Amino acid sequence: MLELLNECNDAPSPISWETMGKIVCRHLNIGAVSKVVRALAECAREHREDTNVIGGILSVIREMLNDALLGQEIREKKLYLYIGRSLDLSPENSHFQRLVVDALCDLVEKAPLSMIDTNNQALKIMPKVVQVISRFSTGDSETLHSCLRLLRSCLFKLNSYENISDHPLSQRCPRPNLAEVAGVVVEVLDSWSSSSRLRWDTLENATCILTWIAYYDSNAILELPSNKGTLLFVCLLSSPSWTMRCRAWMGLLNLHYPDHLIATRLCNPQLMVQIKGYPHIWERVKTARKNHAETVLSRDEITARYNQTAVKRLPTGKKFNAYEAGLRCVQFELEGPKDEAECYVYPYMRIFGLRTEPTPDLILIGNRQRVNTPTGSPALSCHTHFDTGLLFAFISILVPLK
Repeated sequence: MLELLNECNDAPSPISWETMGKIVCRHLNIGAVSKVVRALAECAREHREDTNVIGGILSVIREMLNDALLGQEIREKKLYLYIGRSLDLSPENSHFQRLVVDALCDLVEKAPLSMIDTNNQALKIMPKVVQVISRFSTGDSETLHSCLRLLRSCLFKLNSYENISDHPLSQRCPRPNLAEVAGVVVEVLDSWSSSSRLRWDTLENATCILTWIAYYDSNAILELPSNKGTLLFVCLLSSPSWTMRCRAWMGLLNLHYPDHLIATRLCNPQLMVQIKGYPHIWERVKTARKNHAETVLSRDEITARYNQTAVKRLPTGKKFNAYEAGLRCVQFELEGPKDEAECYVYPYMRIFGLRTEPTPDLILIGNRQRVNTPTGSPALSCHTHFDTGLLFAFISILVPLK
């Protein structure tokens, strides 16, 4: 280690951290990782047909993806392209196909690639994964679970596509066949629910996939035969699972929401994240369940609680009707703003029944926002300032927690 110290200190000024990094890697023999990846890539080129050899190579790649340096070398040597091509080999061998799908999951989820490369890989992978599901959906639950997990990860990663390409995924040419993905997923749910008890992880991944598809391209759900996609979301509204009911509302709202680029969209599944300063959503659910009244209240008691003026009166003196507020929230998302002012500031006051018409202060704020915002900026969209927490408020109003 004295040699390392001396060489770092003897490096010419000004100090280059890149140079320091190379010195450390050389002394620790970390630079040898490039040789490992290069040797593996050469082995992969020599053995393109034997699934046993390829399976061994994929197992090594999966281990290497756990290391940041090795993952970077895999990206630079483009060894990741080898994984996707392996899906074309031995299509009837479910054991091998599951290994390939798991390797692709590791590649997508551990993200050693750039966003552009990840998007391209996701778009290439999904049609092949759909074919794997079609072959093994009823006879191999493990392969099915791996495929659904991979589709879910791919659709999640594609959320960056709009920001990179400046146009929505539904306008991409050629347009990704998300209708085929949705059709296969709905068919899986149909076949499993009729033949045996549906596994939770299968249902959880499948509904998440359909929610993302409705967000990216609503026509992919609406084009399903016999209106199966929409009806599935409607059925999920009756689920005892709070998660399923949330996804059902998200899916239904997205079916009527424009598939275009907006800075912040109410129904973006990715926006259901932890907000700084607030307890995690699951902690709030646990608290709600713990504090939920165990005794069943009579209709008269419920009516009396609802009519408590101390907590149900608005500052204007009117009664607060939570259901109507929820419907106005949905109306705004479906029909857009009522006037120019609402294009810049979300109409909280009108939504909650505190104000019927926009007032001069809203118009003043809106004009100030327009002056300070460059032409063509996403901030000009009508939903830029929308608080996604309202979606949870609306869901909790219409779908009681069980």
